[in-house]
Amino acid sequence: MAMDERTKSILLKCARTYFMVKNWEKALNEYRNLVREFPDDPFIVEPLSMCLKHMGRLKEAQEQLTQVVSLYERRGHPEKAEKIKVHLQELQVLLQAA
Repeated sequence: MAMDERTKSILLKCARTYFMVKNWEKALNEYRNLVREFPDDPFIVEPLSMCLKHMGRLKEAQEQLTQVVSLYERRGHPEKAEKIKVHLQELQVLLQAA
């Protein structure tokens, strides 16, 4: 069953709140619930990848951020895609150091 807008809004608020208080596990769980319904929404996939990064799950974060770049480019937001590419470069450095 598809998620309605009210439920999406509530889950987004919960996810953002968990993110702001650095409860990465709970934020990640909420964003994953949202991604299941909205896999092509970069505004959901991007913070999910940031949760993974903060949790030290760098390879997974890199995979998600690569997807975010593609999503932003397809939606006609090259400036946002470029911003994410900077995060990808930072992750690459961290992965090489690990």
